[in-house]
Amino acid sequence: MSTNDFFTETPILLPTRAASSGVAVNKTEYVVVDGMTSYIYLFSFCGGYKGAIPVLRPYKKITYSMETDTYYALSSGCSGNVYILNCRFEETDKISLDCSSTLWDISLFGGGDCSEKLILTSPHGVNSYSKSGGQINQMRHSEKNVFFTSFVKTSVASAEGISKGCEEYIRLIAGCEESQILIPHCVSLKNLFSTDGGGIYGFFSKNYINNYIVPIYENDSVNPLFFRKINKF
Repeated sequence: MSTNDFFTETPILLPTRAASSGVAVNKTEYVVVDGMTSYIYLFSFCGGYKGAIPVLRPYKKITYSMETDTYYALSSGCSGNVYILNCRFEETDKISLDCSSTLWDISLFGGGDCSEKLILTSPHGVNSYSKSGGQINQMRHSEKNVFFTSFVKTSVASAEGISKGCEEYIRLIAGCEESQILIPHCVSLKNLFSTDGGGIYGFFSKNYINNYIVPIYENDSVNPLFFRKINKF
């Protein structure tokens, strides 16, 4: 059974009542970080709090590799380092990237050669890297007054968070179809992520501490209730 089968609109609330900064999903649970404390928080697929794991440093973004059962994380600082964590959330290595812009988000994409690639989002572009740290290509480049906040890609679709002035959008591309969705002013996108079932989900916040996971694209189609759900928060 794929993780797609578990997902609905799910509330996530940290026990500290602090704001979450990012989420990843493994085979059994959500993994949440806040960018401020040296803890990783675990939640069930229903949003139930399962516990906190002490870690070496605060992480602001995190993504999970189904291929290797490991995590790749960005620290709360401005470095170009990607930290590798094992399944017990212990740091085992780091990748130092040659990048001049602050990294805002991280995701993984399997690619046609079956080797996972790192996708790093910065305000001025989206770039893919090998797991050894070598840049492969630029997937998105900066546009005037347009900043990128998150990016995720599957074998059939991609989604990106975009900031234009005071407005925030999600752009979804599936096949030859492209749609752009305006996020309400009361809601902000923390990050986008995908599952082993090919679904794309958004991690949103409202009023600082209230966070929600909402399906955007699943079962090879755009979720028709997506915009209604984020307006309902």
